[in-house]
Amino acid sequence: MRSLHSFFLIIVASTLWAAGTFNMLSTKYLDILYDDGLARSAYRLSQKADEVYENFTAEFKSSLRKRPKVYLLKSDLSNGYANPLNNVIVIYVSDMDPYQFTPNYEDWVVFCFRHELAHLFLANKFAPYAEKLSIFGHSVAAAVQSILTPMYLHEGVAIVYESKEQGEGRANDVIFDLYKQNALSTDIGLRYASSINTTRFTPGGASYTFGYALLETIEKKKRGATVHLVEDFSKDPLATFYRHLRKIASPKELEEAWSNVERSFDGEKLTELSLLASKLNLELWRVYYIFKGYDETSAIYFYDIFEGKHHKLLETPSIVSFSVNSRRELAIVKMVVEEGRYVSKLLLWNGSVNDLNVKHVIDVSWVDDERLALIVQENDIRKIKVLDVKRSITQDVVIPHNLTPLQISASKNRIVFTAKDARNVDLYMLESERLIKLTSDGKAKLSPVVLGDVIYFVSDRKGELRTFRLDLRTNQIHELGVSNSISAVQYEGYIFSIKPLPGGYALFKEDAKIVEQRIEEPKVILGNDWLKLEDVEISSIQYHDALKMRFLLPFPWIDLIQKDFGAGVMVGFWDDLMDNVLAGAFVKTVNMHYGQVFFNSSRGLTVSLSTLNQRLTIDLSISSKTSKSLKNDVFSVAMGLDISSDGTIPKLAFGYALGSVGGLIHLKRFADFSFTVGILPSMYFGLSKAFLFKGLLLEVSGRLGLEGPVYEMEVVLPTIRTNFGSFDGFFALDGLALSFGMLRGTDEEYWAKLYFNGHISYQIPLIPYVKLGLKDGKFFFQVGLEEVLSSLLQFQKDHAIIPTAR
Repeated sequence: MRSLHSFFLIIVASTLWAAGTFNMLSTKYLDILYDDGLARSAYRLSQKADEVYENFTAEFKSSLRKRPKVYLLKSDLSNGYANPLNNVIVIYVSDMDPYQFTPNYEDWVVFCFRHELAHLFLANKFAPYAEKLSIFGHSVAAAVQSILTPMYLHEGVAIVYESKEQGEGRANDVIFDLYKQNALSTDIGLRYASSINTTRFTPGGASYTFGYALLETIEKKKRGATVHLVEDFSKDPLATFYRHLRKIASPKELEEAWSNVERSFDGEKLTELSLLASKLNLELWRVYYIFKGYDETSAIYFYDIFEGKHHKLLETPSIVSFSVNSRRELAIVKMVVEEGRYVSKLLLWNGSVNDLNVKHVIDVSWVDDERLALIVQENDIRKIKVLDVKRSITQDVVIPHNLTPLQISASKNRIVFTAKDARNVDLYMLESERLIKLTSDGKAKLSPVVLGDVIYFVSDRKGELRTFRLDLRTNQIHELGVSNSISAVQYEGYIFSIKPLPGGYALFKEDAKIVEQRIEEPKVILGNDWLKLEDVEISSIQYHDALKMRFLLPFPWIDLIQKDFGAGVMVGFWDDLMDNVLAGAFVKTVNMHYGQVFFNSSRGLTVSLSTLNQRLTIDLSISSKTSKSLKNDVFSVAMGLDISSDGTIPKLAFGYALGSVGGLIHLKRFADFSFTVGILPSMYFGLSKAFLFKGLLLEVSGRLGLEGPVYEMEVVLPTIRTNFGSFDGFFALDGLALSFGMLRGTDEEYWAKLYFNGHISYQIPLIPYVKLGLKDGKFFFQVGLEEVLSSLLQFQKDHAIIPTAR
């Protein structure tokens, strides 16, 4: 009874904690909920949403089982995701990063809605046996259907539907096509395309590139094959996707079609593979770029052309953009999370870090050594601003409201930027209070770099990304003979560029040569030609996103060893955004009663309560992240009570962690530095430090308490990749990881641990391990399973429009 009382108390408290307030606008088929300041985006979506929904209903020959909600959130990160457990779509209102794919859509919010709605319709096509589970809650049936559906099918279908409008979407994009061709040259295949714990990587995202490549291939073989495959598979996902797929195309046919893709890259490769796309800055004879290796966090480097060597300037996670001036000062845009929203902050590094107190920055470039040109997101509008760094004064630069700036570069009194106007992307320049349109073809434009009177940029030319140089004195545009790059600059007779490759991005060097030249007359855009921003007045109501019961699942309890039996029930509550999750399990048998309640909030609060017969354990953790330094840090407080017939034992500890060390190939990361102070029930002090040395991840930690000193060391080796599993990826082993460790203190232990990094049902992590060693001089052997709950808790946000960062 005590556990039930505690459970209802936590429900009331967490509901008050979790409730978020939004504006709500309803249409015939769905509800649109939006942050203050996003009324214009909500109105535009409301004008299109029902038409899009009806088109999906006709094509899928079904409707959604539960009325969907669409959340429009303020964000400096462009993304969106669908959560089929709630039938909720979340759209971050900020236009697409052009390194992901060209923003060739009319309206970002409507485009993203179309992509995410495809996920919901596919996830709601319940098999008959999944349909029956709906009696326990819509989320139960949706979870079963989603777990049995490969992520690459979801993303392939979504890309098909996002590209239905003429010229829109990744199916019509030169950048995504390059990513797709590179992906097909890797060993990822369908086997690892859905895995969320694979150590493999490909630009554009494996589930997106392989998902669309699969549907594109079967459509070429048989028109209408995609619709047939989706219908057939949705009726019986337990039969596995492979059995349905082979009725249309065998693995051999797909492998032959994809094996014809051959990739060759001109020039000298200067770096290893990076997990991040990067702009380039050229200052004197140094080329600056962002790099994130498979074994490390992101950092800003420069390549010294005379030395032929790379130098790391600084490390910082979540780099959005950067710019360097002649004094080698770095302006850095870093993404952080504040109050549940993605916010990009502007920092200045000149040996130490200064927060410039400017937020929502999308891109940055030095105008001179004192001023910065910025693209800034304000609600659902992007603006260009100039910041005087020394005086901390920001000045707006007026541009037409129909232009959405994407990337920026500046030099002297010129500001050059790429911008989209409807579906068209072109190059623009602000000079002497004039706005000049420098190109007019409307095709993909990337990475403008202004150096004196010359602008370097990358553009789509005949279906391929090419590098160009625009001479502002003559208006001549020279094609420089460099292809398949996303950013480029020239130093003397060499072009330095970032190229997407199978497995990542790399910096290249190659000879500059003019293969074609033309003259493009610039066009001055007069003020009276500018479109005015329309004012929108809509009638909305307030909506509170609080916890709601999502499932109630009874189950039997049988313990053959203790000869005990009974029954239990699991129950789950969460809000629409799943920022707050409350789950409970209760069991009553002949010999015992057990209860456990868990509450987790994205605001940094975790509460756990468990009871077994007459024993009650309460744990509470509060954490707070700061973003004042280059490395992320976290303060935390943990407290609790153990209550039993023997008395009450209080618990209290404080902790701090700075940064992280380790990369994709290590399967785990350690805090760069951390300390812990225990107060109750006993006092202790703990420290840890992590290192990365030639791919080896090392953590050394120690703890001093009343029982004496304890110190521990662990070394993690890079994962050894394997390529074993089913063709469709229903199960697969991604690799083997080995670690060694020792513990000295009250006990003495030496051990080795072998991890088997795999997955089951396309995307559920499955990481068993074997551990053996000596403990106090005695041999021991242990088999176990790594905890993967944290990965599964993020699964509901993985039906995203672009790959989520890991």
